Amino acid sequence: MQNASIETAGDAKNTIAPLPTAANVGNLTENLGRVGAMLRPEFLRLPKPGTLCPFSGLSRSYLNSLILGTEANGHRPLVKSICLRQRGAKRGVRLIVAEDLISFLRAHLETGATVSEPEATPDAELSRVLAEDLK
Repeated sequence: MQNASIETAGDAKNTIAPLPTAANVGNLTENLGRVGAMLRPEFLRLPKPGTLCPFSGLSRSYLNSLILGTEANGHRPLVKSICLRQRGAKRGVRLIVAEDLISFLRAHLETGATVSEPEATPDAELSRVLAEDLK
């Protein structure tokens, strides 16, 4: 790469930034793809109650309905998750597999299918609206 430089009052040159050439523009886009992949998390922690997930925009209760086995989903979670806890501990940290959540959302975006959720859930209206938005 060539360097753009400016003349200063003295003899030294200050480099501003490298100038891209036609030969390394392909490398630039390749590197940007790698950076984007590095910024994508592998696991997502459930958001605090009353807040939305910063990654997906879904509420905690809706994410819980996707990752926990309930009667509504036939006791088979729709999205994979793991629970980390110390041996003998009553509480732990629930992490959602981000790739599985993205795949689930994309599948419903492409097919236009909706996910049914029990009416007793506080976010039933939100899930209905989200399902309509995904269509």
